[in-house]
Amino acid sequence: MRYSKLLLGLGLGLTLLLAACGAEPTPTSAPTRVVATPTATPAPSPTLRPTTAPATPTATATSAPPVATATRAPAPTATPAPVPGTGTVEVRVTDRPPEGVTKVLVTASKIEAQRSGADGEAGWTTLVESPPVFDLVAVTGLEGVLGSATLPEGSYQQVRLAVTKVVVTEAGQDKEAEVPSDKLQVVGTFQVAAGKTTVLTLDFDADKSVVLAGPRVQFKPVVKLGAAAPAEKAESPRKGTVVLLGELGKSGQTGVAVLKAVGDRTEVTIDIKAGASGVAQPAHIHDKDCTTAGAVKYPLTSVVDGKSTTVVSATLASLQGSQFAVRVHKSAQEAATYVACGEVPQKLTVAIKEVGGSGQSGEAELTSQGDKTEVTVSIKPGAAGVAQPAHIHDKDCTTAGAVKYPLTSVVDGKSRTVVSATLASLQGSQFAIRVHKSAQEVATYVACGEVPLVAAPTPTPTRAPAATATPVVAQVVIRTFSFPDVTIPVGGTVTWVNEHIEHTITSGASGRWDGRGFDSGRFLPGQTFSYIFTTVGTFPYTCKVHTNLTGTVTVTAAGNPSVGAAPSSTPGTGTSSGDYGY
Repeated sequence: MRYSKLLLGLGLGLTLLLAACGAEPTPTSAPTRVVATPTATPAPSPTLRPTTAPATPTATATSAPPVATATRAPAPTATPAPVPGTGTVEVRVTDRPPEGVTKVLVTASKIEAQRSGADGEAGWTTLVESPPVFDLVAVTGLEGVLGSATLPEGSYQQVRLAVTKVVVTEAGQDKEAEVPSDKLQVVGTFQVAAGKTTVLTLDFDADKSVVLAGPRVQFKPVVKLGAAAPAEKAESPRKGTVVLLGELGKSGQTGVAVLKAVGDRTEVTIDIKAGASGVAQPAHIHDKDCTTAGAVKYPLTSVVDGKSTTVVSATLASLQGSQFAVRVHKSAQEAATYVACGEVPQKLTVAIKEVGGSGQSGEAELTSQGDKTEVTVSIKPGAAGVAQPAHIHDKDCTTAGAVKYPLTSVVDGKSRTVVSATLASLQGSQFAIRVHKSAQEVATYVACGEVPLVAAPTPTPTRAPAATATPVVAQVVIRTFSFPDVTIPVGGTVTWVNEHIEHTITSGASGRWDGRGFDSGRFLPGQTFSYIFTTVGTFPYTCKVHTNLTGTVTVTAAGNPSVGAAPSSTPGTGTSSGDYGY
């Protein structure tokens, strides 16, 4: 049986991660098994209670491997007693849906945990407010961050997820599922130890959780809860920025792209459900978003059997600093048809500097979540266990303006909050993130960082919409040891299709990249490579594998594209295949 997993981890803060794994987690300690079923009588917050035999839906505590952490401060509690220590919680989710289901979008308003010994609504602590919507299909095979928070050390007895909406795509149609209860409450004891991380796993059996009944769809979650022993450091999840690739045009192709910094470049790895076997599907990073297809900014290696890896000449910060989307096409022949797209999450890092010789400095990460922004503060800790109020203020670090957006208090140097403001609006006015010494010494600031101000674009006069121009594309098919010359008007695209052996399409001559133009990287048989030419001029191109192969792209101010006759084919000379710096 395959399950979908939602993991929580407890230590110096609480991180909630989306994850997808193909198999059950390997226990790291002896499991504590708690089987649960819904109460027989309806209640405002129906709970899952222990029984001697499993029923549907079920929730079982088992052990799970530790994972990486991020942190967040706890929500205020009714008892202001000193906290002896705090720990971190992590959450992940994965899924294997029923046959025919291509998307399961789950929207939740919050995730909470309850202290042991508490009854009813007592003892609940909010872990994450407004976690991002997650697709149980798209996250298969990955781990993505849902949020973070800090919990006091001690014993906890259950977790609940407030589910507000579930949309299931079946046979190409979106259907809002019936959710019998808005609160998924899963019983199972777990421990939070000071300075350590505990990993919890909400393990969904999606085959039973999504019930298809004719035109109706029901979401009846069947879940197991697993708890690993607290550890000094959780095993790191998949590293990099995760971009969820949603299907377009009912293609059935969903998956992920992972962006990982490699020095001043970025590695882009695409992993989606495969299209037609062996068919190369062009892929690019475009300007704009998944609603509006902008120009190709960075060509990617074509996706073959659902896989592609490319290193692009751009820093990860630059890709997160503007609006970009990863798009996958149906094939080189149907390049105008997109089958999958995902928007690169916009992120901004703000340096937090110490104030008044406090010794507390660090950084804040602001990540766009549509009409909201996640603010994660990470600074050198102050007094252990002391909650330090934090806010986004008007003005700058020299002049303390009014509080604009309250943030979760910083505990042991960590805090996470989702504020009701777009990232663009936070950069459109003068704001500063300020951290106070404590609730008792709130007038004393210990750290501050100014959000970079980005001027709003100058409004342009409203004009009648122009007719949509047909993209100008020149296609070059490589079948022999020869590179033809190409002529293209400025703004046009040249697409090379490799029907030969391994080559590169590299700006320069004699097998050397000139450092200023395009470079395809490894260009394998069946792949395509595209480049948009935005400047009038002549651009020679070569192959790093077979250095005697050369061609020229001539970019004109206007006119029609043309591809010259390929020169006579001669055996390629140069380095051995694959031995040229990739």
